[in-house]
Amino acid sequence: MTIPVGLASGKLRSIVTDKPQESFTGPYVCESGTVREFYTLRFAPNIRIQSIPRSMRHRDEAIDYRAEYRRSGQTVKVSRELAVQFAGSVCGERDLARWKTFFAKLQRDLRSQVVYR
Repeated sequence: MTIPVGLASGKLRSIVTDKPQESFTGPYVCESGTVREFYTLRFAPNIRIQSIPRSMRHRDEAIDYRAEYRRSGQTVKVSRELAVQFAGSVCGERDLARWKTFFAKLQRDLRSQVVYR
């Protein structure tokens, strides 16, 4: 199962639905900010957790993303944090290239799964 996000979609899930433009067509408005999401998954005693996603980190000049997955018994704790600090509110070609590289990693992380029986 992928990590559920609760009753309302999480901010990171909504970010990943807004795919970056394929090619640079000119400067565009970009936002800086920080998003943190925490989830605790508790599994019934008769469930065997076989694997959890690997923790990961992506870091460059403007983007710092960290996802941590920890298991303790029948509980899996998920912590995700995205901190974006662009030089200004208008981004250029380098920013788009940087975002596209990160975007692929974010998509992969949000698709990661807890495997259980």
